[in-house]
Amino acid sequence: MGTIKSNRKVSISKVNKNLTLIIIFLFAAFVIAEIFATSKVGTKSAEVSRVRDETQVLNLERDLLEAKIKAEKSSEKLDKVASELNLNEVELKWIEPANNEGLALGR
Repeated sequence: MGTIKSNRKVSISKVNKNLTLIIIFLFAAFVIAEIFATSKVGTKSAEVSRVRDETQVLNLERDLLEAKIKAEKSSEKLDKVASELNLNEVELKWIEPANNEGLALGR
């Protein structure tokens, strides 16, 4: 009976030792994986910021081009309506205001 108990103690201590080694190995693997993931995310954040900035610039350029297109369409519509109604450009002549200094109500 004495030998069976000692074998059990030896085998339990071996299991504990093996489990401890496995836990240490898994923990080390976890730490290495976390360091790797953190370094990858850190390098990607600069790239994400650059892409966001480029997207903002492209959106602004798109908005400006859309505004120019709308202005051209509006101008084309005005030209079309003017030609349909036979409207012509004329030169305006402005009348200069009179000099009212000598009059009673002149200011």
